Amino acid sequence: MPAPHTHYFEVTMTMQGIKKDYIDIIMPVWTPGSYKVREFSRNVENVRATSGSQSLRVEKISKNTWRVFSGKTENVAVNYAVYAYELSVRTSFMDASHGYVNGASVFMYADGYQNLTHTVTIELYKEWKHISTGLKPVSGSTHRFVADHYDVLVDSPIEMGNHKILNFELQGVPHEIAIYGIGNYDTEAMLRDMRKIAETTAAMFGKLPFERYVFIIHCVPGYGGGLEHANSTTLGMDSWSFADAAGYNSFMSLTAHEYFHLWNVKRIRPKELGPFDYTSENYTKLLWIAEGFTAYYDDLITRRAGYYTVDQYLRRIEGNIQEVQSAPGRFVRSVEEASWDAWIKYYMPDENSVNSSISYYTKGALLGLMLDMEILRATRGEKSLDDLLRWLWTEYDQKLGRGFTPEEFQKAAERLAGTSLDMFFQNYVRGTAELDYNAALQTVGLRVKEIKSDAPYYGFETRNNGEFTIRTVVRDAPAWHAGLNVNDEVLAVDGIRVTARTLQARLNEKKIGTSVRILIARDTQLQEIVITPSEMPARYRLERVSEPTAQQEQIFKKWLNLN
Repeated sequence: MPAPHTHYFEVTMTMQGIKKDYIDIIMPVWTPGSYKVREFSRNVENVRATSGSQSLRVEKISKNTWRVFSGKTENVAVNYAVYAYELSVRTSFMDASHGYVNGASVFMYADGYQNLTHTVTIELYKEWKHISTGLKPVSGSTHRFVADHYDVLVDSPIEMGNHKILNFELQGVPHEIAIYGIGNYDTEAMLRDMRKIAETTAAMFGKLPFERYVFIIHCVPGYGGGLEHANSTTLGMDSWSFADAAGYNSFMSLTAHEYFHLWNVKRIRPKELGPFDYTSENYTKLLWIAEGFTAYYDDLITRRAGYYTVDQYLRRIEGNIQEVQSAPGRFVRSVEEASWDAWIKYYMPDENSVNSSISYYTKGALLGLMLDMEILRATRGEKSLDDLLRWLWTEYDQKLGRGFTPEEFQKAAERLAGTSLDMFFQNYVRGTAELDYNAALQTVGLRVKEIKSDAPYYGFETRNNGEFTIRTVVRDAPAWHAGLNVNDEVLAVDGIRVTARTLQARLNEKKIGTSVRILIARDTQLQEIVITPSEMPARYRLERVSEPTAQQEQIFKKWLNLN
C-alpha cells in the first residue's frame, strides 16, 4: 500500500507446488454474514502472473475468474490491484488515514486449494504503526499472519493505521479493541462496558471458543452496522452517538449482537452456512434463527448486563411488535421464505418491500422471544432458549462438526420443551398466521395492550426531498385504494398549498371517514386524488399483569436476570 490516498491495495498472491497446466484464480462475489451478491471482482485491476522472471499468460474466463496458464511450473505469483473506497463492514476501504480489509473483497483463492494454509504478509504504509486482526501472527513477526484455510482468511478482517488500541482479558482470553476515528466516546467507559457485555454473553455459554478476540470499531459520522466473524467483529458507529444514553445503549446492543454471533451463526449455524461457496448465493431457510435470534438476544443481553432498565427493554420489544404489525408483508411471506429470499429481498429493498416481505431480523427476534416463552412455560421455568442454543452448540458444532436443518432444529426445540411445537412452526415459521403475543407473554406475566388513536390514517409516506414525493403506499390502506402512487408529488390538501412544515398538520386536521382532496403531480400532469382516511392502526404497549402468579414472577426474574 505505497499510496493509500489512491485507495488501491496492491496484492501479490504466491503459490508453490501446484504443478498443473493452469490454475483458476477466483474472487468471491459475496461475503459471509451479508447475504447479497456484491460482485467484488468489479474492483480488481491489472491481473498479471509470473514464474520467476517469466511472464505467464492470464485469461479472464468469467466475471470473477482468471485462468493462469502455469505450465506445471513449481512457483507462481499473481499480482493484482483492488480499488477500495467503500467504507462499510462488508467491504474494504483505504485512504490516507487508514486501511480496512474485508477478506472476501480483497483476497482471491486458487480454485480447489481453499483448504491449504494461507500466509499473509502486510507491508504497512510508512506512516502507519498498527495492524489489528483476528488472524494468528506468525511467531516472532508483527506483520505476518497465518490462516488454517481460506475460510479463516476471509473471516478475519484487518484494520491498519494509527488507531487507538484497548485491551482486556476474559476467562484468560485476550480481547483487543481497535478504534478508528474521532467521536464523543469515553475509552475508559467503553473498555469497561464492552467487557461487561462480553462477560454476560460468555456466562450464557460457558467456555469461550477462541484463543483471542478483536473488536474493530469505525467511528465515522453517519456510519453504522456490524459484521460477525469467528474471533473478531467490525462495528460501525456514528462518531457523535456515544454521549446520550440511548445512543450509548444502542452501541452496547450492537456489541452484544456481534459478540453473540460468535456462537449463533459462526458455531450454532444452519447446515448451509459453511463451508461456503463464494461464487454464488448460499441459500438457507434459517436466517430467522441466525439473525433473528441474535437480534432477540442483543437487547436481552444488554438488559441482563444492566444497561437497559426493565422498562427500557420492554419498550424495545414494543418497537419490534410495532414494526411487524405495521408490515402487510407479514401475511405475504413467512420468515422461512424471507430467509431464503434474503439475497433478492432484504438487501435490495424497494418502495413495495413493506407490502411484500417481512424482516427475518425483527420477526425472527419476536419468534425467539415466543419460543423462549414456550420452553419456559412447558418446563415451568426450568429450561429456556438459552439451554436450546447451548445444546445445539454441543451436539452439532462440537460433536458433529456441522450445522442443523430446519427439521433438526424443530426436533431439538421439542425435545427440550418436552412437547410438540408443530403448531408453532407450522403457523409462525412456515406460515403467516398472526402472532399471538399474549398467549406467549403470559408465561412471564406480561400482556400486550392496543392503544387506539382518533387521528386520521392515510397509509402513505413521503420522502422530504424538497418535493414531497410519495415514498411508500401501504397495502389496503386508504391511499392504496384511492390510487395514490409512489413518486406522486403532493402539492395541496383540500385546495390549500402545503409545505414541509404544513403537510402533516393539514392531513391531521381531517376527520376519519370524511373525503380529503389531495392534489398531486404525476409524470408532470396535475391530478386530484380523493382519499377517505380511516382509523389509525393501533400502537402496542407491553405491561405487567396486575396480579402475577408466583410462577410468572419467578420466571420473569430468571428471564431478565433480576434475581
